[in-house]
Amino acid sequence: MRLYRPTWKDKEGKRRRSARWWLDFTDGNGRRLRFPGLTDRRQTEALGVNVEKLIAVKVSGDSLPAELLRRLEALPTAFRQRLAKADLIDRERASGLAVLMVLDADNKVIGGHLADFLADAEARGVSPTQRQMLAQRIRDTLQRAGAKWLRDLSASRMQAAVASFGAPTEDRPNGLGRQSLQHYTRAVKQFSKWLQRERRTAEDSLVGMKGYNAETDKRHERRGFTADEMVVLLETTRQAPDRWGMTGKARAVADLLAFNSGLRRNEIRTLTRASFDLDANPPTVTVEAAYSKHRRTDVQPLPADVAGMLSDYLAEADGERPFPLPGKSGKMLHEDMADARRAWIEAKGLTEAQRKNRQNHGDFLMPRDSAGLVLDFHSFRHGYVTAICRANVSPRVMMELARHSDPRLTMKRYSRVAAVDMAKALDVLPKLAVRAKDAAEETVLRKTGTTDSAEVENRFATRFAKSCRFDRISMDSAGRTSEKADVHNTLETRGKTASIKVETHHTPVAQLDSASVFGTEGCRFESCRACCGCSI
Repeated sequence: MRLYRPTWKDKEGKRRRSARWWLDFTDGNGRRLRFPGLTDRRQTEALGVNVEKLIAVKVSGDSLPAELLRRLEALPTAFRQRLAKADLIDRERASGLAVLMVLDADNKVIGGHLADFLADAEARGVSPTQRQMLAQRIRDTLQRAGAKWLRDLSASRMQAAVASFGAPTEDRPNGLGRQSLQHYTRAVKQFSKWLQRERRTAEDSLVGMKGYNAETDKRHERRGFTADEMVVLLETTRQAPDRWGMTGKARAVADLLAFNSGLRRNEIRTLTRASFDLDANPPTVTVEAAYSKHRRTDVQPLPADVAGMLSDYLAEADGERPFPLPGKSGKMLHEDMADARRAWIEAKGLTEAQRKNRQNHGDFLMPRDSAGLVLDFHSFRHGYVTAICRANVSPRVMMELARHSDPRLTMKRYSRVAAVDMAKALDVLPKLAVRAKDAAEETVLRKTGTTDSAEVENRFATRFAKSCRFDRISMDSAGRTSEKADVHNTLETRGKTASIKVETHHTPVAQLDSASVFGTEGCRFESCRACCGCSI
C-alpha cells in the first residue's frame, strides 16, 4: 500500500497539491487500485489497513470478520461503491451493507436480509403461518431496537428491545408474558444464526442474548375438557344453529374428533374425506406432513364409537373440506360453551338452589375457571393427552399417541395430574406391618425406658411421629436393636426394575430428642414427661 497526495498544475501554471490523501494498492490479481482517502494522513492510513484486510479476505475466500463489516458500514457511500466496483465487496451478501429489512406501506417485509431469511424459510418448508409469525416478531424487535444495519445487532440492544415488550401499555395493561418474550427472543436469535450460516456475518451477534423462563409467569395455562363437559357441549352444539360458517353438527363432530384424536385445529381443518380410513382395525385418520406440526405424516388411531359417528357425518359433508374451522375457532367454541353452560344450569330436575349454586360457583365449561386455567380449542388436545397419561400404558405409547418427539413434553406440559391421581400413587408405597402390645407389657417398657416393636400409637404422636411405624425387632440387654427391619418394594420404571430398601432402626426413648422427633409442639403422651421433659 502506498499513501500519497496527487499534484497538478492550475490554469496559471502553478503546481497544486490535493488536500486529500490517496491510497494505492495492488489486489490479488495484480491489478492496481487507487482510492481517494481523507484529509488526515493517519485516518487515511487506518483506512488503507482495512482495505488491505479486505483484499486478504477476498483472496482467501473467507467470510468478512464482524469488526471489518462494522467498519465498512461506517464508510461513506461513495467509498463503498468504489470498493464494490473494484469487486472487493459483495453488496448483496458478504459485505453486510444491505439493510436488515425493507418495509412497504403496509409494514410488510419486502427486502433486506430479513426478506432473504423468510424466503429461505419458505424453501425449507416452513408453513405460511409460522413464517408470518417469524416476520412479525423479528420486524417488531428490530423496529423497537432501532436496528437498521448488521452493526446494530448486539445482544444487549436486542435484549433491551425484547424486554420492552413486557412493559404495560394502553392495549396491554400487563404487557407481554414471559412465554411471549421467549418467542420473540427465539425468533431474533434464529435470524442471527441464519446470518452467520449464510456467511453474512462472521459470528452469531446474538449468542449472548438470554431467554426467559415461562414457568415463572404463566398467563394462559390450559386445562383439558372433562368427560361430563364434553357430553353437555356435544349435545348442545349438535342442536345449535349455524355459527361462523359451520353447522352445529359440523362443529360438534369437529370437537368430538379433536377430543378423541388429539389433533390440532389447523390439522383438523386440512383433513379431507380421503384422510379417514374408518373400516380399518383400528380406524385411523392421516395428517399429511405438510400440515403436521413436526412435518411428518401422522396416522392417528381412532376409537371405534367415534369412527361410527364420523362415518355418518362424512357421508353428507364436503369431501374436500369437511371441517371448515375458522381462524377464530376459539371464539366460536366459547359461544358454544356459553350455550352449553346455560343448558347445564337450566337442566330439568334441578332445584332453584342447585341452579343458583351452578351459576355462581361452578367452573363447568367456563372459559377461565377459578384456578385461572383456560378452556379453548387446544384444550381438547390437553384432555386427550391427560386421559392417555392416566391409562396404564408405557411412556413410549403415550409419546406416540401424543405425537411428541420427547416424552417429557407429554408428561410435563399436557398432562394435568389431579390430587386423586397422586393419592392413588401412594398405594404402591410399602406397608409396614405393626402389632399391638398388651397393656401390661407396655407398662414395663415405659418404666425401663426402652421399647421394642410396639407401634407408636397415634394418640401420643404429633405431625412428625404419626408417620412412624416399626416392625418386629430383637433387642440386646442395653435396649438397642440387634437387627434391622428391611422392607423391599419393586417398582417398574421405564422398563427397569428398581429395588427400594427401607431400613428402620430403633433407639431407647430416653435418647430421643423431643424437638426433632415429636415436633415443636411437644409430646402429648402423659408418661413421656420423664424422658424428654416436654410439656403437654
